[in-house]
Amino acid sequence: MRILTLSALLLAAATPALAQTSGWSVAAPIKRGQSLYDAGGKKLGEIFRVLPDGSVRLIRDERTVTVPAATLTRQDGKLVTSLSWTDLRKL
Repeated sequence: MRILTLSALLLAAATPALAQTSGWSVAAPIKRGQSLYDAGGKKLGEIFRVLPDGSVRLIRDERTVTVPAATLTRQDGKLVTSLSWTDLRKL
């Protein structure tokens, strides 16, 4: 009986730690229609597709641009890329 109680306590204590390691995308998933901003706070456009690898696509100036997932972060609740529009056009 003590082993079961001890196991239950250990599992309960470990659950929050496991949830924290799952990454920011679980807490705030990227969605179609969400705005994307550059590091300076300028709106680049709205996301029209989220790719399986976490990259996003947006359309601006009649161009389709894929923004790599490695450049995306959350700042003050906004989705931000470290790339400028000029950098994205070159991709």
